[in-house]
Amino acid sequence: MPQADCPLCKMLKGEIPAKKIYEDDKIVIALHPIPAHKGHLIIFGREHKQIISEIDDDILKKMFDFSRKLSSMVFDAFAAQGTNVLIQNGEAAGQTINHFCIHVIPRTPADGVNFEWQPKPADEAQLSELEQKISAAIKDATETGDPGNVIKGDNNYMVRQLQRIP
Repeated sequence: MPQADCPLCKMLKGEIPAKKIYEDDKIVIALHPIPAHKGHLIIFGREHKQIISEIDDDILKKMFDFSRKLSSMVFDAFAAQGTNVLIQNGEAAGQTINHFCIHVIPRTPADGVNFEWQPKPADEAQLSELEQKISAAIKDATETGDPGNVIKGDNNYMVRQLQRIP
């Protein structure tokens, strides 16, 4: 269901102009209206969903298939020398629009786009603890037959956080 204050939903309704590259009954691919670099594309579903765990598997597969193909196509179309395929999943990950999308950003060496971070050394005990927690969650999900079980549900902290986004 479209959200009245969502820019991507407004694009779908024609309330905000969009340079659509492709659309079908499930997804839309458009040029980003405020691009990180020339040719920055966004792939998003017609149905308003906030984070990746809410997206139906068939739609997510289609979005990833297109992101893979577009990542190759932009090399010729925009004289790119690289691409970033980016998901900002939650406010802490930089998501500013509460409508899940995949960004495909053509890159050149001096484009000024910066996705660098400062790696921090991990403590062996912390890594072991994380390994155990994630392995247990995956084991539980695969035993129930629902890999999405790891992150779905009312107690999911990320869903609660995103529901607070104005």
